Amino acid sequence: MKSENHFDYCNEILLNIQKFPKSAKEISAETKIPITTVYKMIRLLESHELIMASGILHRYGKRRLFQCNGDFKSAHIKLHRIFQIEFA
Repeated sequence: MKSENHFDYCNEILLNIQKFPKSAKEISAETKIPITTVYKMIRLLESHELIMASGILHRYGKRRLFQCNGDFKSAHIKLHRIFQIEFA
């Protein structure tokens, strides 16, 4: 089922960024989730305020980093509720 895959992807992204902020490219490389899917799941997670983005400047330009908004346990619980409501 598609919603189960999305839940798994979102959960894996949250786990990946719970300690340190990372770029979408880093998330994709570390989790083996396709970059386009990472961006879709990031938009979903941001829309529910489960993650937040910050920008940094480096010599190649601006880079967006994503980090978990709060602790992983509460984010996981909220993510589970979102998927029960939106994808039921």
